[in-house]
Amino acid sequence: MKFREYGEVKPITITADTAGELDSQIEELGSKHDIIDLQFAMATDGDGYVWFSALLLVKEKENVLR
Repeated sequence: MKFREYGEVKPITITADTAGELDSQIEELGSKHDIIDLQFAMATDGDGYVWFSALLLVKEKENVLR
């Protein structure tokens, strides 16, 4: 993906204990930033602990009057 074409794009990584919590964090970020790209994953450790993570490419929302 040629994300540099979008200008001031920055990566943000988030983690959560549940998929619902991750969704909530993504929604919150989406209200403050334009999400250009999003990748998410689920992982477990050797003890069976599960967590969810996401890597987002975001940029500040543009204030466009319509």
